[in-house]
Amino acid sequence: MARSFVRQGVNIICNHMTVSTPRKLGLNPAKELVETSGITIYSAIPEPLLNILDKKLDNCFKCKIPHKKWDGLAAFFAGIAIAATVVVVVVTAPVSGPMIAAIAASAVATAAATTAVAGTVAAAATSYLCYKLSHDCDIIFNAQWQNYHETVLIESQNALLSSSSMMCPVGGKLEIIIDDVLALNAAKIISRANNDDVFWNETNKFINGILAFATGGPFGATIASALEIYNTATDDGKDKSFAEGSVDSSIDATVAFEADTIKKIVTTSPYLWEDFIKDLKKGIYGAVVGFAIDQYFKKLERDDDSNAGNAAKQYNDNDEKLSKISNNAINIISTTQG
Repeated sequence: MARSFVRQGVNIICNHMTVSTPRKLGLNPAKELVETSGITIYSAIPEPLLNILDKKLDNCFKCKIPHKKWDGLAAFFAGIAIAATVVVVVVTAPVSGPMIAAIAASAVATAAATTAVAGTVAAAATSYLCYKLSHDCDIIFNAQWQNYHETVLIESQNALLSSSSMMCPVGGKLEIIIDDVLALNAAKIISRANNDDVFWNETNKFINGILAFATGGPFGATIASALEIYNTATDDGKDKSFAEGSVDSSIDATVAFEADTIKKIVTTSPYLWEDFIKDLKKGIYGAVVGFAIDQYFKKLERDDDSNAGNAAKQYNDNDEKLSKISNNAINIISTTQG
């Protein structure tokens, strides 16, 4: 199949993107954008042609992986906070009347508003940073292009083709889309699926927090929170397989129960066998329910991840068919790759 060479400004998508517009691929920043320095310019559309050293994006994709990582941690703490607030209202309202309930409800509303404002500020800050020279997607400088032309060289390096792709170090796949309309439609579908993926993860983590408090109380939830923070901090950011992340809720509930039980054994005198059995049942119920909930949401996440990948492949295949007639085609066609 004939494949087009590509120029600076060509559309590029990633199956992990959460933004609804494609990014543009440009020259390696080490190159100078002047014809006398050896940059190959296509005269009909005066933009440099790209080779395998060119990996610079005009903006970041706002990858779903760090969103799932950090937003999930925030959702976990939100679940604990909501569960704790509900306990305060239920326990104290009959004694203190509607005043304490109103105060607690106000606290929840304030916390929600604060979270929303913080999220807005964070989003604005992220958008600002993405316009700077460096951004998160510069990580792809450590990756290698695939499906480039093996015999045609541009500036002594293998030429990129419309079929070229790259695997990001955190698991996403970047693909070139020549046609603007196809690239925009692909970005919309992929980002919608990935944002749904992030939402399901946040919902799952939120329920994790509720279960951790329900099965372990304040002390158990504190220990589970410490484990959640550690796991998040040591996460290398790479996409996790189903087996690696399929039992989050049950683990959090179990850790919370174990921590609370140990605390009771150490501090409660006497801690009766009947009490232990009662707490054990609660811990088992929490772990089982957590596992079932986790499996449900992980299934939704996997479906969205699959939808994003399928959309990227479908639109890339369609672009290959249109690469010779697209308005963005540069009419320099490779008939072979090697």
